[in-house]
Amino acid sequence: MNILLFGKTGQVGWELQRSLAPLGNLIALDVHSTDYCGDFSNPEGVAETVKKIRPDVIVNAAAHTAVDKAESEPEFAQLLNATSVESIAKAANEVGAWVIHFSTDYVFPGNGDTHGWRLMQPHH
Repeated sequence: MNILLFGKTGQVGWELQRSLAPLGNLIALDVHSTDYCGDFSNPEGVAETVKKIRPDVIVNAAAHTAVDKAESEPEFAQLLNATSVESIAKAANEVGAWVIHFSTDYVFPGNGDTHGWRLMQPHH
């Protein structure tokens, strides 16, 4: 099985490398990778990586995790946490790969409410 891991140097990605390596051929990338694009500020690049590698499974542990910066730079956070993830999902569909996406438990409605989102409170 060919496994593509994005975000290999983050907390989650670091542990996932250890866990995924015995399961097959693991290609682990981060923002500084040179063989393939692992830079989520480049949605076309990460999609092209998926198309070139043609993995069976894509595990995404990459994200913009600096909450304060995400609030002050919402367009950049959108690029890293949504646009590039969408590009990966579309490329995965093209090559028939499964996607496992890790996300945060901090979800805010965007209306200034800092209490976050709760499972039983649908976002409107």
